[in-house]
Amino acid sequence: GGGNAVICRNPDGTIRAELFDLFEGRELYHMHASENLQNDPRSYLELAEAMAERIGKGSFNVSADIRRLDKEKDLTSSNAGLNAIDDSLSPIIPKGCDLVQAAAYLASGQLHIDGEIWNAMDRDSKAALLVHEALYKATRNEGETNSIRTRRAVAAAFAGKTFENPMDGVSKRSFACMAKED
Repeated sequence: GGGNAVICRNPDGTIRAELFDLFEGRELYHMHASENLQNDPRSYLELAEAMAERIGKGSFNVSADIRRLDKEKDLTSSNAGLNAIDDSLSPIIPKGCDLVQAAAYLASGQLHIDGEIWNAMDRDSKAALLVHEALYKATRNEGETNSIRTRRAVAAAFAGKTFENPMDGVSKRSFACMAKED
């Protein structure tokens, strides 16, 4: 899997980059990053951990992966980009800008990030990318084949939404049945 970014080129050749999860959340689901994030003094890593913890209150605990992903991420040089991974299935694309592959998470656990895009991202997009990759890894391990729910969860977390574990309040003596398609 991998994360996408919206890239807009400035007349001087520099780029502006935003993680697609945040763009799509705002434009498709009307979830705007919380106002309080604008004055939040935390680093991208601290913010990523806080957002992963917020999502973890639901059913996936991904906060433990955030520091490892950040420490082990591999940024490409300015001479290389990443091949597109077609797992987004989004109905929207940005006008006047490009949708490009920002990150690729290999089965080996290695996270490759386009260095030019990473350097152009603001703190929120960097944090959101780490959360996206950690959460999408967890959902792929549960059989997820596209990143739709991951992107929506990331956008919701950054918009200040809260998550609840669906098992809260269910008796420990209960059991659950799940069906998966073959």
